Amino acid sequence: MANRDAPAGFQVTRHVAGGEQNRFNRYHIADALAASIFRGDLVIPVNTAKNITIQAAVANRVIGVFDGCFYIDPNGEVQFRPRWISGTSIKSGTSVDANVYDDPKSLFEVQASGDLQPADIGALANPTAAGSGSTQTGQSAMELDSATIGSGAVLKIMDLSSKVDNAYGENAKVIVALALHYLGGAMTAI
Repeated sequence: MANRDAPAGFQVTRHVAGGEQNRFNRYHIADALAASIFRGDLVIPVNTAKNITIQAAVANRVIGVFDGCFYIDPNGEVQFRPRWISGTSIKSGTSVDANVYDDPKSLFEVQASGDLQPADIGALANPTAAGSGSTQTGQSAMELDSATIGSGAVLKIMDLSSKVDNAYGENAKVIVALALHYLGGAMTAI
């Protein structure tokens, strides 16, 4: 069976300890941020005001996974969007609130950009470069970069996703932990 090539960024699946997987906190996006962020993108903190931006350098520590934002548009209407598009205008004097899955013990499903085999479970890898996603659906196109398996540092491959239409090989969906997290210690490979 061939896996379908359909990257969708990082999708929260569960918590290492079980229970609720949707443990997110509110962060902010600086007004006039010149970057687009899509649901499922890895994000990093900026400065000290709980501001975030997209993870541009793929080996940077992350604060979590972006899951949409709330803001007030220039007409005074409250908006919720699954993405932040560079150049979006907001009402003067307001801020953009972003939901971020920032629990270092959360696990995420992500597609591998190439081949993934059973021997890769427990290895470290990096994500693909950020910044691409659907402006219509707001969904990220980030993937686990298969070329960095064994030499990366940001993601720890925990398991193959147990979806019925998923198997080892090209474009496999895997469960990962954020191995370089601002709120947790760095993980090592097995």
